[in-house]
Amino acid sequence: MDLVRRPAADPGAPARALTDRSVFLLAVERYGEAHAGFAGADALRPIVTRT
Repeated sequence: MDLVRRPAADPGAPARALTDRSVFLLAVERYGEAHAGFAGADALRPIVTRT
């Protein structure tokens, strides 16, 4: 998570990186870590509102 918190040129890159890592963890049956990664990616997702 520490690397993901670094500023990136693409604001969506950290969430995609966590999602990719989580999918790999699911493939190797490390479900707890995968869930934590998905939760972290969801927390990084920007909130979009329209007025």
